[in-house]
Amino acid sequence: GLIGKTDIIQELMFDESLPCGQDWDIYVRIAKHHKIGFVPKNLFQYRIGGHEGITSKGEMISVEGFGDRLASIRKHRAWLGEKHYKSRIAKQILLMLPRRTNKLSWVRYSAREAGWYSTVRCITLLSLAKVNRRFYFIA
Repeated sequence: GLIGKTDIIQELMFDESLPCGQDWDIYVRIAKHHKIGFVPKNLFQYRIGGHEGITSKGEMISVEGFGDRLASIRKHRAWLGEKHYKSRIAKQILLMLPRRTNKLSWVRYSAREAGWYSTVRCITLLSLAKVNRRFYFIA
């Protein structure tokens, strides 16, 4: 969630031209010009789910229609640097891979957009995270 000074939020506003990633985009733009902090307590409740959410729609989108969802990352390519840019692109494309049909198409798409190194690294890290979650819940 985003909690900030009203004047800063009003100055930057959400970029409504982005089909998704508006929250991430504003975090980046705030970080470029202002100090960011972390509050280690729950300050609001997070709503999970909802069939009309951007994430839910992303689960149903085809490979061919996914490019627009990368706009917020592309917007900040120079700021991220090439390594982090490719890593973020691969993660965005592959995050829902277990729930997708035609998985190979998604892997190829990630390789085309982020390169094979970032694609394989992302798949490896996502797989390790899944294994670690299983061990965490078993313990």
